[in-house]
Amino acid sequence: MKTLTLLFSVVGTLTMGWQTTRAQSQVVDSLEKVLSIAAPDSIKIRTINKLIYYYYSDNNAERLLELSKQGLALVDKVEDKQDIGTTYLNHALATEVVGEYTQSLEYNGKALSVFKSLNDSASISVILNNMGIGYNQLGDYSMAVYYLLRA
Repeated sequence: MKTLTLLFSVVGTLTMGWQTTRAQSQVVDSLEKVLSIAAPDSIKIRTINKLIYYYYSDNNAERLLELSKQGLALVDKVEDKQDIGTTYLNHALATEVVGEYTQSLEYNGKALSVFKSLNDSASISVILNNMGIGYNQLGDYSMAVYYLLRA
């Protein structure tokens, strides 16, 4: 009986994982369609930022970097500071994933300025943590500790 219960538990877990992956795939497909027809405005940049979340989850570094560069190209065309800060933060994430830590730190710094102007303490904390990790990857441990303690 215990073996049968364990079997059902494993099968149920695998099925739920497959359904979640399938649902995420459908969301990504829908967002990609919106991206292909959206005008270069806040809707497009928000769509890009949502897609970055999904591609980061899937470990798709190439698409992540491509999307983050598209977002940067649009950042001057939007006025919403949250969108601008998120776009900078996403580019910092994408460049960190591909090992470009200096560029990641640069865009984390830009995002930090935006989120400080918004008094967004949660985003500020995330960025400070990211900067600490970036400095650690570059071997600058004193700067890593400086940022990590402020996160």
